[in-house]
Amino acid sequence: FAPAYASGETAGTFYDNEKALREAATNASERFEETFFSEDLKIGGPLFELPAGDVQALLGLEYRKETVDVSVDQAILDGKTLGKLVGALPFSAKRDVVSIFAESLIPLIEANGNSATLPFLDLQLGLRYEGYQDRSGGLKNTYDALVYKGGLTCRPTAAITIHGTYGTAFRAPTLTESFSSEWGSLVYDDTTGSTLPYERVFTQYGANPDLDPEESRTLNLGIIFEPKPNEGVRASIEYYNIKTKDVITTNGQELVDMNTPDPQGPVFRNPDDTLWFILAQRFNAANLRTDGIEYEISYRQPTSNGSWEATAGLNQILSYEIQARSGDPYISYLGRLVHPLVGGGSVTGPGSIPRYKGYARLTWNYENFILGGTLNYIHSMD
Repeated sequence: FAPAYASGETAGTFYDNEKALREAATNASERFEETFFSEDLKIGGPLFELPAGDVQALLGLEYRKETVDVSVDQAILDGKTLGKLVGALPFSAKRDVVSIFAESLIPLIEANGNSATLPFLDLQLGLRYEGYQDRSGGLKNTYDALVYKGGLTCRPTAAITIHGTYGTAFRAPTLTESFSSEWGSLVYDDTTGSTLPYERVFTQYGANPDLDPEESRTLNLGIIFEPKPNEGVRASIEYYNIKTKDVITTNGQELVDMNTPDPQGPVFRNPDDTLWFILAQRFNAANLRTDGIEYEISYRQPTSNGSWEATAGLNQILSYEIQARSGDPYISYLGRLVHPLVGGGSVTGPGSIPRYKGYARLTWNYENFILGGTLNYIHSMD
């Protein structure tokens, strides 16, 4: 580092590198502030009695308020800082959400002697309405949705529980997705061959206040083996199947693949035809579908000096496919490495989706004190 701080005279000109570096230095910062406020009112209890037991019901009302405020120093926006590869443009926004929900537990078949307190078969029903109102500057968005779920739980023995659930879900665009533009230095596959592999390209993900909410349908089927509640062995296997439409993603690689010459963008090139700047935008893809199996086994052991629990789990993803536009073929992202520094990963994709993800965890719980450690595993990707 000595040359960087050297001083002296060259060809009659005096120089002081240390002084020049200090004068050029800047203390730039980014500030991201988010607040969340929530209030809810719930009332529930038994409605009436059936031969298999009491019908339970719950009614609720919830109000949520969120605010986001991002401020960025001008030096960062002007590109005068070193090593800054990702960031966001300044913005502020707020969201108000009102929810009304109802849930019910209906015992269908009474216990057959294998379980002392729980019915042999019960039905769970749920209904939820949510209304959103987002605001940022002069922009205003409103969303609302009615979602539902229904499930059956069967207990053939005291140690075995079999369950299945089908339901719908709704995800409104986040305030960042609707109103914030982010930027990063990414790598693309240039279809013209002009840009070298692994060469970073400045990319801005433009805000899109016209995004639609994501809507999904989910199916879960599972079985649990637990001879003694809260003690000893517990093992479970669960299959899930999720289909989502209007998935919110970005389209950087798609724009590069189109290779449409236009001096106004959204793909800008240098005079030698190498990629210089890409103005991508968040958009609603057509569909996403995924399914997989989750495995978990744990052992709990109470002692006079607290309770020990060892748990191991594995998520086996069987498929993960995205259809970018209606009528386009589905593209599988399962087992593919999608990373800003690795060419071949379409920015349209969701990121890296490994075939297997697992963990092992050991915890010790003594009164109000919990001590634990977790080891995570992510399968290799191409």
